[in-house]
Amino acid sequence: MDNRHLLRIDFFPATHAGAGYNSWYYNDNQMSLTFSFPSSPMNEYQDLMALDKKDIDLTDVSCEVKMTRDSQTETLSILSGHLTFKRAQLLSVDEKENRVILSGVFDLKFLRSDIPEVMSDGRFDLGLTDVFNLSGMGT
Repeated sequence: MDNRHLLRIDFFPATHAGAGYNSWYYNDNQMSLTFSFPSSPMNEYQDLMALDKKDIDLTDVSCEVKMTRDSQTETLSILSGHLTFKRAQLLSVDEKENRVILSGVFDLKFLRSDIPEVMSDGRFDLGLTDVFNLSGMGT
């Protein structure tokens, strides 16, 4: 059985004035997405470097996307979508390895309550510290 690397991206309510209605942000509730996809175990930073420029087709049967809203989690039925790691890099500070930075984008079209919904132009920038103790990342 394939190991799955989990990436969780959290979204918070938009608060700036002039923001148009966005169904993802309602009543100041939080929504999060969890992307699961096959990968080798993530035990050291070199493993994370393999994500550099990697594009994942979220419609692949080995991928899974879950949405949590109002403390309820559901697995989404993905109609189309991609998770793309634009860059994976090791950041050093004072010549000491400090963290791995993962940057990328995502988009997806899915069914929720039998109604198609679209999430586009999603972006993430993650800084992962303690890169030599990643034993919990691949599950």
